[in-house]
Amino acid sequence: MPVGNDADVTPGRETRLEIDNRLDRLSQVNPAVCSVVEMRTFNEWNSPETVPRQACSTRTADRYWNFGRMWPTEETGALIEA
Repeated sequence: MPVGNDADVTPGRETRLEIDNRLDRLSQVNPAVCSVVEMRTFNEWNSPETVPRQACSTRTADRYWNFGRMWPTEETGALIEA
């Protein structure tokens, strides 16, 4: 089986498609939160690096990150990890 195949998934881990769908739904609810999650997850930026791009405080960026990575855990049972 090829490496990175979504069919070969560790239990409790989301596939790329599931993460993409989850981020699409999050962007409809709160685009700013989704943007912070994308920056922190895919660019591996920390709060100080996301602040100037979001024009918000570090505290707000941290709140967005905490909300976004947990949203909605009821659907998948998994957190977005960075």
